[in-house]
Amino acid sequence: MHISFYSIVFLGLLFWHTGYAQSNKPVITRVSVEPEVNAPGAVFIEWQPSELGTETGYDLIRYAPGADEETFSLNNTNLTYRDNLARADENVIGYHVVATGFPGGEADGASVQHKTIFLTQPVYDTCGTNGVPNIVFTWTHYVGWGTNVSYSILYKQPGETTFTSTGIITSDTTDSISVSGNLIPGNTYQFLIRAENTANNSIISNSNIKEVQTAVPMPNSQTLTVNEVLNSGTDTKFNGTIDQPMANPDVFRYVLQQSQNSSFQSPNNIDTLIIPNAGTLSFNPNNQTANPNRYYRIQSENKCGLDTKQSNTVMPITLSYTNNHNAMTFNWNSCFEGLGPEFYNLFMSIDNGSFSIQASPPTWPFDLNIENLGNENNQKYCFYIQALAGNGAYNAKSNTVCKFKTPKVTMPDAFTPNGDGINETIGPDADNVEVVSFYFAVFNHFGTRIFESDRSSFKWNGSYNGKKVTEGAYPYYYKIEASTGEIVENRGLIQVVFP
Repeated sequence: MHISFYSIVFLGLLFWHTGYAQSNKPVITRVSVEPEVNAPGAVFIEWQPSELGTETGYDLIRYAPGADEETFSLNNTNLTYRDNLARADENVIGYHVVATGFPGGEADGASVQHKTIFLTQPVYDTCGTNGVPNIVFTWTHYVGWGTNVSYSILYKQPGETTFTSTGIITSDTTDSISVSGNLIPGNTYQFLIRAENTANNSIISNSNIKEVQTAVPMPNSQTLTVNEVLNSGTDTKFNGTIDQPMANPDVFRYVLQQSQNSSFQSPNNIDTLIIPNAGTLSFNPNNQTANPNRYYRIQSENKCGLDTKQSNTVMPITLSYTNNHNAMTFNWNSCFEGLGPEFYNLFMSIDNGSFSIQASPPTWPFDLNIENLGNENNQKYCFYIQALAGNGAYNAKSNTVCKFKTPKVTMPDAFTPNGDGINETIGPDADNVEVVSFYFAVFNHFGTRIFESDRSSFKWNGSYNGKKVTEGAYPYYYKIEASTGEIVENRGLIQVVFP
């Protein structure tokens, strides 16, 4: 087979174009942010010479967002350069390296552009995952290695010289780490992103450095206490204290919780306090939510809504009574759970006067007769119970209950309507009380009503239909209502005697 000269030339040119011609372009190995004391955004650039290898110098072209490109003529054949004027701590910086000064007159050759990694300010997430704080990182891709890139997050404390890997390796440009293990809450850390060329593991590039202050955890010594419970009857006020009110900036709020049981299964949050005042917590929920017959406690919560501390448990004291006329029996409940014995004082006020201690009952029920308390003109008696615990450090006050003295009604059991002017009439008398309703009736042996009256001055004279009744016992009934609302009613027998 005959091959012409022109065919040989054409094949030679074809081989030259398909890979045998040497490139005039240098190859950037890496660009890496390597800050110095006075150059926090300095960038280290490293490259390889062109395949021709005859260039006598290099131009370095820098690209920064929002700025004109800048060219640095490097009149030597060094293959590294430290750009201390770069601001890679503020933004992504790109570079081209251009080979110049070929003695054979070859054209200058520019490398592929490489760009630094830019780490934005990491976000410290107090809540994190399941209450464990974490730090969220976002950065830009390293440009220049194609897809042959993996990333890791490194950290150190200020003053340390060596960065430590967190062990996270990813191809993404966002990730997060938990503040646990070697990362201690309350410390300051510096972080950077390291890119590795997976085609050549010895080639790495670092991002700029960012600093993160992790939050101080809540001190375990904090004491949260409910030390005063005031039940007015229409609302209930809970006062508490914290011994370190501002020690934990991560505490977001204090919540008053209500529960039907002392174990606080499925509690209700009925009031919230965001900012405590000088270590004092005061809750005064409306009476529609603060049911006295419930258990209560104060709970502190962090910004994640997670519980950080609970106070002691309390139940507001509810004072109640039963009575038989002026004999009263008081009942109440304990207030402070788990604080040892409680001591009680029963306070009394007469006719809206000031309260004073009437008795110090050891427990309930407690009996008291108001018949002879005060004087015979007194009518209104009010009471509340005070509970003390912890040598007086804990104080609770119950609702106030009031009782009007039952009107003293006198009713003779016999009379002599014989016309001698002595004991001629009979009927009930209410002493020292304003009567607003009065009823008195007398019946014969067959149950027939033979007398009735609607005023105390109108009494029975022992007659029926104008004639005196015979001697004997006659049933009676009366019902008297005083202006205080107290009602007295009674049934009995009247003896009619004719001497």
